[in-house]
Amino acid sequence: MAKDKLSTKGAAVSGDAAQYAVFRVGGEDYAIDIMRIMEIIRPQKVTRIPKSPEFVEGVINLRGKVVPIIDLRKRFGIASEASDSKKVRVVIVRMAGRVVGTVVDEVTEVLYIRPDQVETTPEAVRGDGADYLMGVGKVGERLIVLLDMEKVLSKDEVVKLHAAEELAKGAGRAG
Repeated sequence: MAKDKLSTKGAAVSGDAAQYAVFRVGGEDYAIDIMRIMEIIRPQKVTRIPKSPEFVEGVINLRGKVVPIIDLRKRFGIASEASDSKKVRVVIVRMAGRVVGTVVDEVTEVLYIRPDQVETTPEAVRGDGADYLMGVGKVGERLIVLLDMEKVLSKDEVVKLHAAEELAKGAGRAG
């Protein structure tokens, strides 16, 4: 299983800049701190879990570990559109105390973003339940939505995800 390699832009960056992996979902740029990322893989066969939340695609077997897979398009309420299946990736992250795979349309790059390049997400665009928006990074003319992976799922959704994960583990032992 080959891991993707990303280019790192902005290597000459000072002090407090953090590195973010930038990816596209529904034509928009999003980013997460690279310290949250364990690896980036190509999509694998997903085992669907009955009664799991709509945005949970199912689970995969990642080197013997059951990993739930969530679709960020569905989680963010972004309309499904045709994406280049050759570019789709699963970003394996630490989220809510567990390892989770997040499906994205494409991973594009790694950027350094300084705190002075980040603005608070305007209240008008946040909406209810959008606590996962850390801010908007301004990189040149681009705006990149910065995500707080600990808040992408609500506490209730984390419980449901855990239940789906346990169901999958139980089914694996029974088979």
